[in-house]
Amino acid sequence: LSNKGRKKLVKLATLINMIGSIMQVATLEEIVVLVSKGIEGLSYGLWEQVVPIFLKEISPYPITGRIIVFHEWMILTGNCVGFVMGTITQLLDQFHSENDKVWFRIIYTLPFLIGAIQIYLLSFVFEL
Repeated sequence: LSNKGRKKLVKLATLINMIGSIMQVATLEEIVVLVSKGIEGLSYGLWEQVVPIFLKEISPYPITGRIIVFHEWMILTGNCVGFVMGTITQLLDQFHSENDKVWFRIIYTLPFLIGAIQIYLLSFVFEL
């Protein structure tokens, strides 16, 4: 896969993640949510392999390490934000009936929206 270009692989991982996100938003079936989580897991694995190498290639040498550490730090920040949002939506769902629990879809929609922005912004990034 690495002969396709790292930027294209990041876009591919983002598209895979967006597909998993759409699957989670579109269903209430547990098996589909599990499959979509597996699809998203594949995209996260691809990101973790490609993005640090891509960042190393495009960043200036004196600050390469800082940029890669910042990337990892943002992953942890995203995990914390997701945990807080999950707690908030779970609390909001307590006040609704079993058929009306839709707040969790907000969390599953965010990766799709962020992915669309990422694919657009990657169009402006050069590749070596």
